[in-house]
Amino acid sequence: SLYEIIKNSASIKKLFLSNKVQNIASKILSIPSERLSTSGSTCGMYSNIDMKNTFNWHQDCRYYEQNLKMNSGCVAIIPLLNSGAFNGNIQYVSNSHKISVISHKKKNKKFSLMKKDFNLGNIKTFEINFGDILFFDLNIIHKSGINNSDKFRLNCETRFHSIVKGNYYLL
Repeated sequence: SLYEIIKNSASIKKLFLSNKVQNIASKILSIPSERLSTSGSTCGMYSNIDMKNTFNWHQDCRYYEQNLKMNSGCVAIIPLLNSGAFNGNIQYVSNSHKISVISHKKKNKKFSLMKKDFNLGNIKTFEINFGDILFFDLNIIHKSGINNSDKFRLNCETRFHSIVKGNYYLL
């Protein structure tokens, strides 16, 4: 499908390979940019009629296990359209990156957390718009918001990892 072609395009990966984006990721991870790797570069398309790309509460570290140590990776998202609560911005649990990796249940190739395993007390929404770039820790508990609009939410995304010796392994 056209979507599969777009989401695997080299152009998507190029968005994240600019010096500016790599420098930000290397500062977040406290490593030189030469020690960065990426994985999971894609374009996410979220609609109100197709839930294929909608994820429940999870931590990305369960999908991208390249780093052995906590806080050695981050997610980067570039929205291709303005977004807000109306079209399902990403929701997250504040400060959840400070807890350890939580056991996830796997169903239909998607991991999800059981709500009883963490406190939902401080849910917030990432507000991002076209022209922004959002970085967050691989360990933060988050989920796709529900798109209640008749428009798609489109994001390009990747994961940055530290390839420091003794901390990184190929999958």
